[in-house]
Amino acid sequence: MAGEKIVRSVSLVPVDEPQQMAPQPRHLPHQLAALLHMQDLVSSARGNLQGIMDAVTGSALGIFPRAAGAVIELQDGQEFVYRSVSGTAADKLGLRLRLGNSLSGRCMSEGIPLVCADAATDPRVDRAACLAVGVRSMAVVPLYDRGKPVGVLKIYSDETDSFSDRDLLAAQLITGPLANGFAAATEAQALKTSRQANQRFLATFHQAAVGIAHVRLDGHFMLVNQRFCEIAGRSSRWLIGRTFQEITHPEDVETDLGYLQAMIDGKIPYYSADHVTLGLTWIRRSRSR
Repeated sequence: MAGEKIVRSVSLVPVDEPQQMAPQPRHLPHQLAALLHMQDLVSSARGNLQGIMDAVTGSALGIFPRAAGAVIELQDGQEFVYRSVSGTAADKLGLRLRLGNSLSGRCMSEGIPLVCADAATDPRVDRAACLAVGVRSMAVVPLYDRGKPVGVLKIYSDETDSFSDRDLLAAQLITGPLANGFAAATEAQALKTSRQANQRFLATFHQAAVGIAHVRLDGHFMLVNQRFCEIAGRSSRWLIGRTFQEITHPEDVETDLGYLQAMIDGKIPYYSADHVTLGLTWIRRSRSR
């Protein structure tokens, strides 16, 4: 209304200032690019363990800006062996160091990542070995093959206090491809060993001076060697899929089946008997489980 004074009350409420994002290290984009590059190299290695190890150690210098070098140390008895190296350790491939009394040995035995800020004063390290390689500070992470510790990844610097907790987490992250590489290498070696054993068996089987056949429990031939074919007077193509009863004289079939059933029942481990084939060839047949 006219002549009236209008009074407005204003309440002032304190408002928190917007929180600012913690500043990111300037080298973070470079680290991410190095990690992506490492993943590409690991993928290109196609399961080859040495290729995967070299991809990890080679990329470490980009992932850890203060690193002077990176090493993968694998256990061999009471020693560590440098199996992959980069940076200032490039000429140390194959170097052997004592497993005991070292930070790497402690890391592997305890199964935990460790950081050394100064190798000159840290009682956990092998100072002579550090001096030989040029290590002043380091981050060490255990490596596993199907749950069993087999070595460590070591990132090191020639300066003190070069690695933070963030670096330790990054080091753990890049060990993932190594675990997959160890598993793939183990499987590949097992497959190679199996193939070699199978090749030796087939060579012995086919070159044997006696006739040998693999027969299913129902009497069907699965595999025969050349000498068996010569004795039976039949080709392997003819025999495979047929039964031993078809090449055994009728008077001997019942006896043979009785022995076979006794072996299946576990009453006898094997048997040997003289028979006549349908071609009237005398043979001595031996069977075992």
